Amino acid sequence: YALMSLGEAEAAIGKCRRAVSLDPNIFRAYAVWADALTALDQPEAALGKYERAVELEGTISGYYYQWGQVLSQLGRYAEAGKKYGTALDLELKKGAYYNDPKISPEVRQRYRDTVAKYEKALEAAESQ
Repeated sequence: YALMSLGEAEAAIGKCRRAVSLDPNIFRAYAVWADALTALDQPEAALGKYERAVELEGTISGYYYQWGQVLSQLGRYAEAGKKYGTALDLELKKGAYYNDPKISPEVRQRYRDTVAKYEKALEAAESQ
């Protein structure tokens, strides 16, 4: 994550490749790799990395959210809506949006609005 915060996406990818060559079960490496690919405008390549991160650790809502962002960027709104929905479900299950005083009502509403937007896109895609 440190290299990404410095804008060093290529270097981050190199570190992630090395990490997964040593241990293919390092889920964070796949997530950072996906973020780096997205930053380098390689969204198609990022999809597989997000998928692998979720296969290894499926309880981190941020991975589903970012995966949804990439799918949305690619115009795959039905799939994006499902990922956003999963992200929201995970957050609600752990109670973060209702029990954490640091999470504002505006943030909660933004998540709900995002899910509603993509559910609407899903309905539109299915009706075509």
